[in-house]
Amino acid sequence: PPHPRGDYFSRDLMVCSERILRPGLREARDEAVLSSLEAHARALAAASEAIRPDLVDRTWLVEAHYPSGAVAYKIRFATQNALMETGLTVSDRIPRLAAPDIDALVRLPPDAAYAGACTRYAQSGTLDDRHALLAVVVRDPRQTDLQAGVCADGDWMWVR
Repeated sequence: PPHPRGDYFSRDLMVCSERILRPGLREARDEAVLSSLEAHARALAAASEAIRPDLVDRTWLVEAHYPSGAVAYKIRFATQNALMETGLTVSDRIPRLAAPDIDALVRLPPDAAYAGACTRYAQSGTLDDRHALLAVVVRDPRQTDLQAGVCADGDWMWVR
């Protein structure tokens, strides 16, 4: 709404609902994930904040693990936006691990690998006490539902 004393700016709002890509160009799984991405991202952000309210003053980092790099980028971006909508501070930085860490972690079952990566982030100083990480993943290649885990202070916790 315009300011009571007048608004000297012209503002427009554009809402796009038309598909950019015609159906059938993406894999069915990618299409299913992207069709409900905003709702999933908001749910994960709300659940993360609720499960770890002690982390509200930290800067949040987001990483997404998905077979398609393009879809992983969209998941990450939507999740960052959802976290910001809840009032949390979000960074574009992505924590990195050394090659030997990755080599060891990929040999572990997924649950142990995520917990191990969280421990290594803390030990290496990549994720310090001013940051928290929300990792969004698809744990089963047959599913389209997104899960997430929170990593802070070397402790890993599945959100859902």
